[in-house]
Amino acid sequence: VAPLQFLGYDVEIHGALGHMQDSDRHASKVAGLIDKKSRKVLLSSGFPIQVRNFTAAHELAHAVMHDIRGMHRDRETNGLLSHRDGIEREADLFASLFLMPNKLVQQAFESRFGVSPFQWNEETRFALGGSIPHGRWQPTARELCRLLSSTARFNGVSFIPLSKLFRVSDLAMSIRLEELQLVSPSHV
Repeated sequence: VAPLQFLGYDVEIHGALGHMQDSDRHASKVAGLIDKKSRKVLLSSGFPIQVRNFTAAHELAHAVMHDIRGMHRDRETNGLLSHRDGIEREADLFASLFLMPNKLVQQAFESRFGVSPFQWNEETRFALGGSIPHGRWQPTARELCRLLSSTARFNGVSFIPLSKLFRVSDLAMSIRLEELQLVSPSHV
């Protein structure tokens, strides 16, 4: 919020901001609005603070990078960038890099889980202890990244989960871990 305010935008938290339909006719709640002309950003209180943080950074990207005339509405993202147009993907990437810088994420990851890329094996499974689903779970790279983004204990050591440390959702952090290749898909 502060960077938007520094640029002269009024930022307000509101209740529901309405719905938008995508090309498949699925309705999604609007997470944020930016009106460059009036220099106003609205964030929906209908989302957790972590989603609002990402939405604010996404709107910051629109403020500094895109020539948007009038009001622009943004819906919540589900992490599937292929369904978003070019400026939305660019704004999501900006928000991701702004909130979760490469070097800081890698340092925080390695301080918790050791050398990257993280390898899924019996030793790391045991070190995760109660964090893993029962049985012989063989996670996909995204599932393992999601687990590691929310994990608060590894090898007997407790810590702040990465998603909470960076104040983003588990999904946003798991996508970031995957982008940075901190989990080796060949070992999943």
